[in-house]
Amino acid sequence: MQPTNATIIVSGPNAAKFLQGQLCCDINNLQAKKQLGAYCNIKGRVVAIFNVNKQGDDFHLTMPSEIIQATIDDLNQYAKFTKIKLTPSTATSSFLIDELHNIKSGIPLIYTATIGKFLPHHLNLIALGAVSLTKGCYRGQEIVARMEYRGKIKRKLAHCVLDKNYKLGDKIELNNQSVSIVNIAADNLHFASLVT
Repeated sequence: MQPTNATIIVSGPNAAKFLQGQLCCDINNLQAKKQLGAYCNIKGRVVAIFNVNKQGDDFHLTMPSEIIQATIDDLNQYAKFTKIKLTPSTATSSFLIDELHNIKSGIPLIYTATIGKFLPHHLNLIALGAVSLTKGCYRGQEIVARMEYRGKIKRKLAHCVLDKNYKLGDKIELNNQSVSIVNIAADNLHFASLVT
């Protein structure tokens, strides 16, 4: 089944400041109307990937609809101490319209089955501009920076055609190598992105 997307509208007088301290991308320096962004847990593992854009004073985070509520619940742990409002919306964009295109373009997405399974480096998010290494502190930043500057990244994003159906998050053996399924296109080719 083709994935659907939805949007979290982040509003309030300190929306930019709040998001700057939570998200991996640099909210204060959005370079385009829409930019890929990521949100990590305190262990530096990715819990959401989204397109972020600013509309007036609000920020719109568009991601797979199945992780919207989990992301809102997570952000609300910190937003409840501010004047920030997080509102789910069914507003759609082309972000998830073609999962096969996303896979071929090297754009990973996080779904319920893969929340917290990968570091940004595993998903090529730094090269994609979804993670800033210069913006300062955000949740998970210490781990992300340590991996970038001191760690040896042994896993990376790749894509291939699989010989049968697998589920998101499955760990399988492929060419004598253990890999994790990140995304699967909804077609008969079982075209997938995976972390090798």
